[in-house]
Amino acid sequence: DVDGDGRDDILTFTRGTAGDVFVSLSDGTRFVEDGWKWHDSFALGDELPAVGDVDGDGRDDILTFTRGTAGDVFVSLSDGTRFVQDAWKWHDSFALGDDLPGVGDFNGDGRADVVRFTRGLTADVYVSLSTGGGLGAANRWHDQFAPGVDLPRPSVS
Repeated sequence: DVDGDGRDDILTFTRGTAGDVFVSLSDGTRFVEDGWKWHDSFALGDELPAVGDVDGDGRDDILTFTRGTAGDVFVSLSDGTRFVQDAWKWHDSFALGDDLPGVGDFNGDGRADVVRFTRGLTADVYVSLSTGGGLGAANRWHDQFAPGVDLPRPSVS
């Protein structure tokens, strides 16, 4: 729900070199816009984009995980008509290498947090809680979850 009207909307991330983000808002019976660009130059290359209300204002924001050696997490907040920030880093060294990141409100405070699954032999789960203006330290919340090549994903509410 990127515009905060209580109805979930749909987004697409072009990634690659353009990194455009398109939104189509729900009117309760259908999605009404075609190709409405809310951001450009976000989730470039093979970064993994995600959606969640990280600042707790009732509007979903966008996140991207660079993974690899940097492991940065960038956020762009929704103002109800577009995503407003460029390259606003909320965390570094999160979801390194091929860790699988995700988003969810894991402490129930109304703000989306980030999670990473290490998989493989360690199979750890780390969570970084949102402060509303950044992400806190990553703490291990579980051990031996989704080992090997299992594909974990947080639940969608």
